[in-house]
Amino acid sequence: MARTKIKICGVTSVDDAKLACLCGADAIGLNFYSESKRRVTLEKGSAIEFSLLPFVSKVGVFVNPTHGLVNKALETISLDFLQFHGSESVSFCESFRVPYIKAIPAQSSAQILKDLADYRSASAILLDTKVGARFGGTGEPFDWEIVPESELPLIVAGGLNPKNVFEAVSLIRPFAVDVSSGVEKASIKKDFEMIREFVRQVGRADEAFFGNK
Repeated sequence: MARTKIKICGVTSVDDAKLACLCGADAIGLNFYSESKRRVTLEKGSAIEFSLLPFVSKVGVFVNPTHGLVNKALETISLDFLQFHGSESVSFCESFRVPYIKAIPAQSSAQILKDLADYRSASAILLDTKVGARFGGTGEPFDWEIVPESELPLIVAGGLNPKNVFEAVSLIRPFAVDVSSGVEKASIKKDFEMIREFVRQVGRADEAFFGNK
């Protein structure tokens, strides 16, 4: 059975990283965007890295960064993927020779298809909600009905939580789902029960689709 992968994004502490691992997350996101309340320093990111279980991927999240910032992060932390959330060009994303994920605003099927074609060198495309000028992290879902079929792996983000992720996975059948505020009870603090229930609901959707238990 092909299981939907789960990324817990906006991890800001060793404790939260351990919770994500304990609940079965496949990846964690370390946010290096200076304007984000979930931003971590490179030093904190390094500490989180060494707290992870084997085979849990580390994703560095950036918004219109300089080459210097990304290179410094790569020197400090063994990032498995770079995730770009701004208006980064294809050539910029490719320049680090590290697999990258490109986040795009999910506004229409036509727009998604165009971005899929433009960023075809990406390891995956992350679909997020567009609200004003904000670069993700809105806590609001987008219209899942507009998501087209794609040869590139799709990661669904934007307002996911334990109550709606079953429906999202059942409808879209994405490669992965990405959650941050949807598993937080307090600001930037991940909650064990919410992560566990989120993971359980993703598993339910997979079982319903594949007919396996």
